[in-house]
Amino acid sequence: ISACLVGSEMCKETVPNRAHIRDIVNELFGGPAPTSVAGLSEKELIAKEAAKIEVQNGTLTPGLAQRTAEYLKSLGYSVVSFGNADRTDYATCVIIDYSGKTNTVNLLAKRFHITPENVRRYTGLQSQVDVRLVLGLDYAASPAP
Repeated sequence: ISACLVGSEMCKETVPNRAHIRDIVNELFGGPAPTSVAGLSEKELIAKEAAKIEVQNGTLTPGLAQRTAEYLKSLGYSVVSFGNADRTDYATCVIIDYSGKTNTVNLLAKRFHITPENVRRYTGLQSQVDVRLVLGLDYAASPAP
């Protein structure tokens, strides 16, 4: 981006703040999962955000949400509930972000191989949880964690 005054011989170059732009794009569309922020490990990032997570089974696989909730708890996530989703035909996993807790969302997306188009952000809505993870057939068919 550059800005020049018409009729002026001087042209003022404007340098974009790429780091700021990258942060905004990653927040809007889900970016790469951070491996560390300010020297924090994944476990420290999880603890720092303390996101309340709900795990839902969007498949017909019995016990999938409970097993996954236990797995996430063993990694340090704060899973506050688990159960069945609104339907059982989710082809892929979906993350619904109600809180804007970007590090947790990105780490979950990376762990469950969730593409950016399957990360939904509804930060203006009231919710009992910060993040909802809906498990799909892609995860149910994969080897257990």
